[in-house]
Amino acid sequence: LRIKQVDRPATYDEIQASPAMKSLPAEITKEETDMVRNVIANIPIIPEDY
Repeated sequence: LRIKQVDRPATYDEIQASPAMKSLPAEITKEETDMVRNVIANIPIIPEDY
């Protein structure tokens, strides 16, 4: 991760085109799916009048 904003990718397309992203496997594992579901399930509900 870059600390300075000017050093960071400016667009999502730049992130997707990076060698690091291209080296990731295309398939999502069950463990990754379960982790995301767990994170979403544990997001606290914020009252509408907050």
